[in-house]
Amino acid sequence: MTFLGIDCGQLRHRFCLIDGEGQVLAEGAFSENRRGLAELSARVEEHQLPQAVVMEASGACWQNLCAELQGWGWPAQAVDPQRAAQFARLHNPRHKTDKADARSLARLGLEAPQASFSGGAQTTLAHGLARGIQQRSALLNQLHCLVVVANPALLVCRWRLGARRSLAVLRAYPTTRELRRARALAQVRFGRRGRLGEKAAETLREAAQQVLWGALNEAHATQVRFLVGQIAAWDAEISRLQAELRTRLPQAQRLTSIMGVGERTALLVYACVPFAQLASAKQAAAYVGLHPHVFQSGASQWSRLSKRGDRIARTALYRAALPAVQSNSRLRAFYQRLLSAGKAKKQALCAVAHKLIRICFALVRYQTTYSLNYQPLKA
Repeated sequence: MTFLGIDCGQLRHRFCLIDGEGQVLAEGAFSENRRGLAELSARVEEHQLPQAVVMEASGACWQNLCAELQGWGWPAQAVDPQRAAQFARLHNPRHKTDKADARSLARLGLEAPQASFSGGAQTTLAHGLARGIQQRSALLNQLHCLVVVANPALLVCRWRLGARRSLAVLRAYPTTRELRRARALAQVRFGRRGRLGEKAAETLREAAQQVLWGALNEAHATQVRFLVGQIAAWDAEISRLQAELRTRLPQAQRLTSIMGVGERTALLVYACVPFAQLASAKQAAAYVGLHPHVFQSGASQWSRLSKRGDRIARTALYRAALPAVQSNSRLRAFYQRLLSAGKAKKQALCAVAHKLIRICFALVRYQTTYSLNYQPLKA
């Protein structure tokens, strides 16, 4: 009987194989490629196939490896990072190294088996979708900086930079010199053809009248065109990933019955949170890190948001909190009550996000849709 612990890194992983008495049989490092996995398999099979393979469910480094080992038939599982860290501090408080972490994970599989959170295709797609959204936001920020320098008149139009019409204008007029020409062409290119509408085209024409000639060269226009193209490419990739998740997770549609929760948020939450393996709504809130972390010692006492858990689901729920407050009367009343009690707006939104994950757990557990008559769980 053997147990394998793997401390996952970005490119290389550290492993430790122990027997039923906790004695180290083999340990070392391997790369995440075919050659590295073959070396790991050879080292492990010299002794005995492991009864449990344990790694931390932190970040995305464990996803590919967990799926590969499960494909081999190995009992790979990812454990809660908070519990793994507490177990490591209890058994080896002196050191925090990759080698010590791998040994600690192996002993965790031996002494304290627990429910696993296995990585599947849907979780990998959700991580890819979240990374795509993050990359697109970064490109939009870069484009915004260039627009402020090159086309400040577009900001006068008060258009959201990520809107299709703004990107269409930037593709056509990437510099102030070219935007100045829009005084005569805006109605023809963007009004009559219906790409922006008559009102928007008139707004662009009036803004272009105020543009100075400037001295920006073609290099600046090349940067704008490049960023616009990259944003369009990420839009296509995000749509593809979202469509694939929609096909794999039709059950996530019931989460969109919550006012303020869109399809993208529902897909990310349903893919990242293992509702079937969680016993209560309180555990679901703890899994995504939306529960309060309380510290009390003597007369000192304070609490804060835990932020330990799945970051992707937590971010999606927090971003959905404000639309939910605006469109859901019960959540709006809860939000206003917290503000009246002296809570900051960010604290109140985090509490709304906590409410949302509890509601999501109830909808999945009881296979139903949301209504304003829903009563929160006591668990």
